[in-house]
Amino acid sequence: MHHLFVLIFISLIFSHCMDKSKKQKGVIVMDDQLISDLQAISKAKIFFGHQSVGYNIVKGLQDLNTQSGAGLNILEINNDIQLPACFFAHGKNGINEKPASKCDAFAQTLETDFADSLDIAFFKFCYIDINSTTDIAAMFDYYKNTISRIKAKHPQIKILHVTVPLRQIQSGWKAGLKKLLGKPLGGTTENIQRCRFNRLLLKEYRGEPVFDLAGVESTYPDGSRQTFKEGGETYYSLIPAYSSDGSHLNALGAKIAAKEMVHTLAGVLRSR
Repeated sequence: MHHLFVLIFISLIFSHCMDKSKKQKGVIVMDDQLISDLQAISKAKIFFGHQSVGYNIVKGLQDLNTQSGAGLNILEINNDIQLPACFFAHGKNGINEKPASKCDAFAQTLETDFADSLDIAFFKFCYIDINSTTDIAAMFDYYKNTISRIKAKHPQIKILHVTVPLRQIQSGWKAGLKKLLGKPLGGTTENIQRCRFNRLLLKEYRGEPVFDLAGVESTYPDGSRQTFKEGGETYYSLIPAYSSDGSHLNALGAKIAAKEMVHTLAGVLRSR
């Protein structure tokens, strides 16, 4: 019986490692569509409010911009900056672990003269804004009410919605042992909460522009997803190959997210 246990355990670990490494290759192809979309957003006025994962995405955008030669003006806003005629402006938005503060900060930014000429504005929550005890319904209602007020006051600005980024589920030999013992892996509860918020957002704003960041983070180049099951339902998590630490995006993940963001923004501009 002891030998059987060891064999099952080794099999679990090997299976996990194989799954973790499958299909992790991915490159960003600078194709005509991406160049065209980068050029399209280079002629617009865009604002993006964020925290750390946002900086990862902006770095990916800077790399794509350099690679393509699209000439996109990417700049971090502050009180003294002089904005060019067209720009992709970004900056810190709100306080981590206080999602209401991010809604409020975004609304306050759009109260300034800066907002008058914007074509598109958006902000993202961070993975750390949602934990196992977060009241998802209340958080979503606060977001929805904030967006409704902004739309009423600034109908000329197109608001882009963003799904909440995910984190990597616990891996390694400890994860294999937990699976064997039927215990939940670290990070599952929080990712379930994030997925619940994202489902509310995707349902509420169906037909409106959405940058599905969580979808990007959990999708392999071949279209398959990084999933886990809990209570008979399927949820998503961050692909390890896209991350530097299980939470933030590495160079590959940042470029993949930035590419999807560019396509989404260009689609918004073309639909105006």
